[in-house]
Amino acid sequence: MKTSISILLMVLFISFSSKPGFGQNANIPVSFDFYGNKIDLLVDKSSIINFQAPLSEHSLNTFYTEIAASNSNNLITSLLDYRNKLQLEDWLYYQLIRKTAQFISPKAENYFRYTLYKWFLLNASGYDATLKTNGEKLLFYAQTNENIYNIPSYIENDKQYVCLNYHDYGGNIDFEKEKFIEVLAYLHNERKEFSYKITQLQAFNATDYTDKDLQFSYGETEYHFKVKLNTQIKNIFANYPVVDYESYFNIPLS
Repeated sequence: MKTSISILLMVLFISFSSKPGFGQNANIPVSFDFYGNKIDLLVDKSSIINFQAPLSEHSLNTFYTEIAASNSNNLITSLLDYRNKLQLEDWLYYQLIRKTAQFISPKAENYFRYTLYKWFLLNASGYDATLKTNGEKLLFYAQTNENIYNIPSYIENDKQYVCLNYHDYGGNIDFEKEKFIEVLAYLHNERKEFSYKITQLQAFNATDYTDKDLQFSYGETEYHFKVKLNTQIKNIFANYPVVDYESYFNIPLS
């Protein structure tokens, strides 16, 4: 009799402990440095969505349906709180989303899934972002009214959408031969345009800078300067497009 009761209790324990949230934390902590600021996020396990090829309108909509039904509100709220706290403009906020997506779904492990998380997080933050696919490639666009050069874009309902991940394909896509379809899985009632404009940068830590000697000759005079380099600034502007703005940058670096 005691043996039967013990077996029954063991079966019940295994059954309940295997259910989400029982005996384990339902949140996955994510922490990383963001240009001198420590970011702490909690990712609900329900929002960890699997995605495997093939790419299709059906598979992309299925991903959205699953992640939209997950408990991702706290993550989105935390990201928006950091955007307000750090006064991040759109391009820098997108860098925060990229880092978050990288921790949830590393780019090297599953590029499509990584791109889908970026698209979802940007859209869930209130921006107007879309997807296009040809079954082999996945392009991620954001709506902007700014004049952007050297990056693919398209017009839909008198709105311009500019590709945010064109560089991942080496900037080499023949749009005449490769036909892409737009996937409209995610729609906001009120969605805002994306801006590339940067008017200020975050204050970096002193350890983010390295000293470098700069020497050159002009005429018969030798010049020697000690300059400070910051690789994080380089990372911010990696893949930054050519934008049609007169006096576009107004960035205090001191």
